[in-house]
Amino acid sequence: MTKSQAHPFALRLIGYSEDERAELNRHFPVHHKLGGHAYQVLHENNLQDPDLYLVNIDAPDALAALDRLRPAPLRPAMLVGAQPVDLPHAFLPAPVEPPRLLAGLDQLVAQRAEAWARLDASDKVSVPERRRRLPTKLDESAYALLRKQQREGGVLVVDGDGDFCQAISRIVSARRVRVDRANDHRTATLLCKQLDIALVFINTATPGLDPYRLCEAIKTQGGHPITVIFLTGRYFSYHAAWAQAAGCEGFVSKPLSERQLVSLLEKFLPRPVPAVLAAEPGRGEVD
Repeated sequence: MTKSQAHPFALRLIGYSEDERAELNRHFPVHHKLGGHAYQVLHENNLQDPDLYLVNIDAPDALAALDRLRPAPLRPAMLVGAQPVDLPHAFLPAPVEPPRLLAGLDQLVAQRAEAWARLDASDKVSVPERRRRLPTKLDESAYALLRKQQREGGVLVVDGDGDFCQAISRIVSARRVRVDRANDHRTATLLCKQLDIALVFINTATPGLDPYRLCEAIKTQGGHPITVIFLTGRYFSYHAAWAQAAGCEGFVSKPLSERQLVSLLEKFLPRPVPAVLAAEPGRGEVD
């Protein structure tokens, strides 16, 4: 019986060539039709958090990259290589045939689902240790000064529709982070000059807008640094070289789950998103 899911599970590949990526993508639709999970390989500039890591440990620097990413039960890793390594991750010996690899990924997805179920059942907040830890060597006045010196950093959404902006406003409301919306080039650049904007989302489907030109204008106007992320749809072809030249940090594909959106805000806002919201199970999609 085919497993039902709203979206494919996102794979972040480490140590794989473009040809190997293409070969994997070729097998995914067949695997899904035969009853397996659906998967997609994330573009290297896609800022979405992956559901799984697939790591070719025989590739140079692959293990170093894996150490930086720090996989966990909620975002596990599958290692593939000629020789096993002493690491707490699933492993398949190379060479591995695609059906066996995909079956291994399906098993990893099941383990991931169990980890999410345990987390939701525990009713505990999942927050990185650095955010749970309170300052111990600062007195109250020093800590207050430190907080005062932090940039507030608002969010600007460049979009012809207000739904995405409203979703962000709801998530950051407890921190009183300002969220503004623009639907054209001129208004967007003007707001970035007038306000303390830390993060800009540009919907590439906004009518009459060149996202690359707008990104370049925001990045070159001076002042404080601003992170720019593209919101892309099915029919937008992301041009990595153009985006890099314009200064774009990357893109995310719509729709997003609320959990994915919270993760983005945690990464790129100067002040963290409230922990209780970061741990809240996704309440749906944000388009």
